[in-house]
Amino acid sequence: ASGAAAAPPPSPGSVRLSRASAGASHSLVLSSSGGVYACGQGLFGAVGSGCDANAVSMLPLPRLWPVGVCIVACGDNHSAALTLDGRLFVWGRGKYGQLGLGDFQNRSSPELLKSLTGEPLVGLACGGDHTLAFTASGALFTWGKGGRGQCGGGSPDNTCRPGRVQALEGQRVVQVQAGSAHSLVLTASNEVFSFGDGEQGQLGTGEMGACLTPQRVSGIPDAPVLFIAAGGDHCVVVVAQVPSEGGAIAVGPSPQRAQGRGYAPLMPLPALARACGAAASAAHGLVAAATSAGASRDPNTEVAQLVAAVEDTFSSPGALVAGFAMPGAGKAQGIANVPPAGGGVAAVRSLGARVATSLSPSKRTHSNVLLGGGGSEAGGAHGGGLLSGGGKGGREITPHNIDVGAVTDVYQALLRLFNSEIVSVLGSSCLRTLSGAAWLQQQQQQQ
Repeated sequence: ASGAAAAPPPSPGSVRLSRASAGASHSLVLSSSGGVYACGQGLFGAVGSGCDANAVSMLPLPRLWPVGVCIVACGDNHSAALTLDGRLFVWGRGKYGQLGLGDFQNRSSPELLKSLTGEPLVGLACGGDHTLAFTASGALFTWGKGGRGQCGGGSPDNTCRPGRVQALEGQRVVQVQAGSAHSLVLTASNEVFSFGDGEQGQLGTGEMGACLTPQRVSGIPDAPVLFIAAGGDHCVVVVAQVPSEGGAIAVGPSPQRAQGRGYAPLMPLPALARACGAAASAAHGLVAAATSAGASRDPNTEVAQLVAAVEDTFSSPGALVAGFAMPGAGKAQGIANVPPAGGGVAAVRSLGARVATSLSPSKRTHSNVLLGGGGSEAGGAHGGGLLSGGGKGGREITPHNIDVGAVTDVYQALLRLFNSEIVSVLGSSCLRTLSGAAWLQQQQQQQ
């Protein structure tokens, strides 16, 4: 980065925006390449700019730019951001413990929640003054204000550290939502649970009043639940219209649906590598790859989708670090568990997931980039998958546990497409990443 011209992360007006979240008096916006922008009332540090000043226009949060954020959420006066490798950053008001940092203090800039780094987190929701997050295995953790039972732990006490919801230990959580003082949970078994304040009937259990532990929501039709949503004092559950032929419909957010497909704006590198490799190896390039995958046969559409995916991914340092990490090096494998969002990115990932990996067996690596983070080759006899230069396949790693061979594979797959738009956007995205890294380094040196 020292040889690149320093430039700050792009303004929100010059990037594709993919997600937004609103609190009581502040808002967060997420770009398609993982950049976070904030505006609104800065009281308690909710904006995350390092002070309590209000922001009348969208401000980039440079501290989050390198980490690859895929989900943002706002409470009344606190905020949270989840990264592709499953880490959680929090800031804002901490009076009720809603930041989970072990105290009841405010934070004016994003801070890593270290107590939940044992397993990648893949889902997040912020209520008025409480927070929910769940892991790749479906374990649910809550913390913050508990006066109405909104944390689901059976106690009305406030808690400043994440605690697992014991009542749901036998369930695998796939989505969470939160209102002002109540919570909503969807499980893989197609059950919806609610807990917290129910004075307005918002829990949907058939009874009024607060509930300190999760209870099943009643009255939901016998059909797959597509996704759930929660407002201040109400909830919404969206179910599928089961097709007459009885086709299987996945429970919870899915990349195959136009609505409720999840939150991650970035295309996981395993899917990007497969899409590029398949397109490059097909006899007629992108057209043949799309045809064999059952996707759109419009070559212009396919090129546009792949260009967007390349630009978003290679403009995000966090996505590159997470995606190119060697198996077992931290929690990067969590990237494979986060569903994508955004029409172009989702379509390309769908293409990549359906086509067979086109790289020859001799080029298959032990990297989670090409094996999707959980392939049978990822661990093997190497105990955790951390390979040295002399290991199987001769893979080289950097001090940051980056799989250099996998980087080469993806670049080669992109260049083999012989498409000027893709090559151009690849170069400009990488230059933008290096320029941003140089700028961030300058900012850190000045502090």
